[in-house]
Amino acid sequence: MSSSWETQGPKSKLVDTHHHVAYLYGVIAAILVLGILFKLSEGISHENIVVLLVVIALAIVHFKVSHAAECDKTWVPIATTVLALPLLPGFPIGTYFGVKLIANALKLK
Repeated sequence: MSSSWETQGPKSKLVDTHHHVAYLYGVIAAILVLGILFKLSEGISHENIVVLLVVIALAIVHFKVSHAAECDKTWVPIATTVLALPLLPGFPIGTYFGVKLIANALKLK
């Protein structure tokens, strides 16, 4: 019988954290889109479009890695670590998510 007091395993924590980071990137992408739309009269900056595309790509990659973690792919801990390292300097939110991703990736079998 399962109890509500039981904690999640590292795999489900890893999947959830990847989802949270992907949603965070989605919010950032939405803010960037709004910023680009408000500045349309001044012209579209190529740098802003590149940043928007990178943020969208990161969100998609986090969703893909979370799905791979659910499917028990062997490369998930390496991909998670690579995705988490750039988050670490982003104190406090990025550091929290980066440490959480790396810690749970190291616990995977």
